[in-house]
Amino acid sequence: RQCRNCALADQWPLGGWTADGQNLRLRMSIGAGEIELVHLGTSTHRCYFVPGGEAVEQAAALVPATNPNEILISHDAWLSVKDLCDAEEKKNGTVRLLRLKEPPQRGTSRPHRAVPSTSIDCYLPQALRAYLNSALPNWVGEIRRVTIIFIKVLFASKDVPLSDLNHTLLKIERAIEGEGGEILEVSASEDGLEALCVFGFPGTGVKDVGRHAILATITAHKELNDGDMSASAGIATGQVFCGPVGPEHRRQYSVVGSTVNLAARLVSVAAGRVLVDEETMASTSHKISFDGPYPLHLAGIRDSVQCFIPLEPTEENLPPEPPSLIGREAELGGLKSALAEAADATKVVVVSGKPGMGKTALISTFTDVCGAQILRGTADAIHQVTPYLAWRSIITKCLDLDTAGSDTNAKKQIIEGHLAKNKKLKDLAPLLNE
Repeated sequence: RQCRNCALADQWPLGGWTADGQNLRLRMSIGAGEIELVHLGTSTHRCYFVPGGEAVEQAAALVPATNPNEILISHDAWLSVKDLCDAEEKKNGTVRLLRLKEPPQRGTSRPHRAVPSTSIDCYLPQALRAYLNSALPNWVGEIRRVTIIFIKVLFASKDVPLSDLNHTLLKIERAIEGEGGEILEVSASEDGLEALCVFGFPGTGVKDVGRHAILATITAHKELNDGDMSASAGIATGQVFCGPVGPEHRRQYSVVGSTVNLAARLVSVAAGRVLVDEETMASTSHKISFDGPYPLHLAGIRDSVQCFIPLEPTEENLPPEPPSLIGREAELGGLKSALAEAADATKVVVVSGKPGMGKTALISTFTDVCGAQILRGTADAIHQVTPYLAWRSIITKCLDLDTAGSDTNAKKQIIEGHLAKNKKLKDLAPLLNE
């Protein structure tokens, strides 16, 4: 009953408001039933509080059928309030709430209790923590160009253990944070999870947000699609409002704008694929190949939308071929001498110099003529927050894990084989965890 009163109180005033010439209209849906509160936490630095259950599932199921300035109510919720308000049944079987038969009884508002920030830090996004820990007197909102990702994971069964939910969220978190993005919100759907991720928040240092967002999504999509679950994603890039939403006593750091809506619409029709909007494609097409365009008519968007399916990084995204070496005989001789000394003891050589001085050409020429096995490790600048990432490809090659491809069971068998031969590697095995 209180939920019904709240919906009607919010809907009618906002139905006639305008801002910058735009009419503000709300869509609302109401469900009733048991609520399940799930605490998800994949690490000590970030946790999520996710409501679910019958009431949430009913309300979520009504959202696609709700028109602007409408309040749809589920059958279970309608049975509890049908004597107190007027409504009409629509052709699709849903019930539209119209008006109250009597003025609502206002309840007493609860006092707002201050909570120590240290007790809730793990539930806050990094972008918000940066503001709260700064000397800024007020929360700051700004318009920024970001890339928005909605990732939706569907499970084969509704009875998913909490450990599996955490493991699923960990896969998303690793992929997104590994490329410099952040999970802003996690919500529960009828048969899965949905994560709202953002690339381009203040202080992250990510410049090529579209490319990093697509690379992260491709990684997560591969990890999440197996026999027990499937994943879809929608990606859009554009200007959005990043900042606090709500009154002083109850604020939420959020992203608001048509770009967010577009990404949400794309994931709703992705059906196990990754769909990208035209602006994201245009800004990354020189580094990532795409399939498309595919014109789509999306709910709430008047014109058709051109969407694309990202494939793999193109050759232009790989390191360029080094130029031919001119001169540098002394430096090349020094590297050859170091290699000869390494036959008796480990030798570390650092080649440093300003950009354009020929470091890549020198190393390339040396590896061509040295006659030794070469193992290469590389990383993007944004990956400096991931310890030892540049060594991952080297270790993979040394342990022959590259021969297993993406087969997890094959990788496990290879690792167990190495452990059987050398018991000392057991203590180092956890370093192989991504």
